[in-house]
Order: sequence, then C-alpha cells, then structure tokens
Amino acid sequence: MKEDLMRELNKVYRVSNPHFTIFVGDCLSGNDIVEQYDNFAKYLPIDYIIMAKFDLDKKGGSIISILFRSKKPLIYVGVGESLSLI
Repeated sequence: MKEDLMRELNKVYRVSNPHFTIFVGDCLSGNDIVEQYDNFAKYLPIDYIIMAKFDLDKKGGSIISILFRSKKPLIYVGVGESLSLI
C-alpha cells in the first residue's frame, strides 16, 4: 500500500467533505478484499459497500467476509454489465 497516496486520498476527503463514502470491491479478490477494506478504513470513514463481478464469484465468500468485517451495508452488487439493487 502506498502511504503517500492514501494520505492524499484522505486530504481529498477532508476538502470535499462528502455526505458518505462508498468502498467498491471486486468479488474476484477473495479474502484479500478484507485487507483492502482495512487499508482504506484506516484513512477514510466508509459508510457503504458496493461489490463488483459477483456473477464470476463461485462461492460468494468475499462478500460474506467483507460484510462480517466491516459491519457496513452492502448497497449494490455488480452482476455482468448491470447493477442489481439489494
């Protein structure tokens, strides 16, 4: 992980003052998605989660792992070339 880039991302967050922050993850990352979430959560408050490429994930374990770790709501799942509301 690049510390300088994460600090810059945090600066963008502070300056823009968004209403909420969404973590977008890739289902094909497997359980590495938890490490990615933890790295981003160190620098940004994350409010919601979107997961992409759900149709290519055979077991769905990455979604279960990220939801268990984050305790944040999953608002969209990317399936193919469209989005499905959950």
